[in-house]
Amino acid sequence: MTEPTAKTDYDADAYLERFAIARRRLVMTRESTAQWAKNLDVEAAKVLAHLEPFFELFPCQVGADYTRVVTKLQKNSKRYGVMQLSLRIGSKSHDLMECSGKELTRLLQSVPDIGETEHHSAALKAFTNLNRRINGLTFLGVNFPEPEKGKRRLYSWLQSLSEYGPACVEPLNQAFNSFIELSDDLDQAMFDFNVAVGRMRYRTLRCTYTLDDSDPLGPSNPSIKVVTSIHPVTGKRRYNYLTDFKEQLRKKRIKRELEKQLERAATKEELKASLLKQRDRRPHEWVTKEVIKACYLGGKSSEVFKAQSQLASVMADWNQQRSQLQALLS
Repeated sequence: MTEPTAKTDYDADAYLERFAIARRRLVMTRESTAQWAKNLDVEAAKVLAHLEPFFELFPCQVGADYTRVVTKLQKNSKRYGVMQLSLRIGSKSHDLMECSGKELTRLLQSVPDIGETEHHSAALKAFTNLNRRINGLTFLGVNFPEPEKGKRRLYSWLQSLSEYGPACVEPLNQAFNSFIELSDDLDQAMFDFNVAVGRMRYRTLRCTYTLDDSDPLGPSNPSIKVVTSIHPVTGKRRYNYLTDFKEQLRKKRIKRELEKQLERAATKEELKASLLKQRDRRPHEWVTKEVIKACYLGGKSSEVFKAQSQLASVMADWNQQRSQLQALLS
């Protein structure tokens, strides 16, 4: 059963300042990501340079097994434009991009004259992260150029990247611009929801973002929260997430029902047992009739539900686009 998270303090002026900085950071991320795509072959060549000591170890014998590195260009939906690296030991192949840290260490240590295992692990991890970012470009719908035949596979892959990266720049900028526009729409939907709820007071609702000063995509996690306190002098507010508030309401409801059945106060053990019998499911993040009642919003319920419906629609599109862009920023 999930415990409520700690309540958070809120300072309006500080929030607005951090919000503006976060939005500017999003624009900077658009520019830096477009530059990365433009020079994608150069970025890939830098990563491959660190793998040269690893490639030089193969082919070799691992015990009685002939061992070599196998490369394969993937163009399926899960790994589009990705160069897969596998270590083939005898008849068994190990996908180096899917190995856990322990598995990778074990494989590397099985290779004679491996040398600096940590260096090879770091180089392979960087190569995996590069390919994850390349795969993140898939949603743009740009065709990956066919590698030139008759050349070393890694070299021909770099040549394809020299065309693919620049071809992604314009649609990538469009995707970021679309996300920025959708962020403006979400700002408005959140504002409309907060207006529908009404004035600031104890136990009212507010939809706000989470601000992480290092998030390259700016404000994140738009969530409905419940005002738990307002300082009488400074006006600073404290919030609790709606999901946690709903969990508290659920516990109170179960306690009331239990005590009605028992016709007395329930003990901690009885309450715990009763809670365990219920479906242990995290409450969803939206306002319900129970929340409306608990937050004294009965007279505004129709306006709140209408604003929430619009908010949910915009938020769904915003979350999808943010996830797509996040895949480019590993």
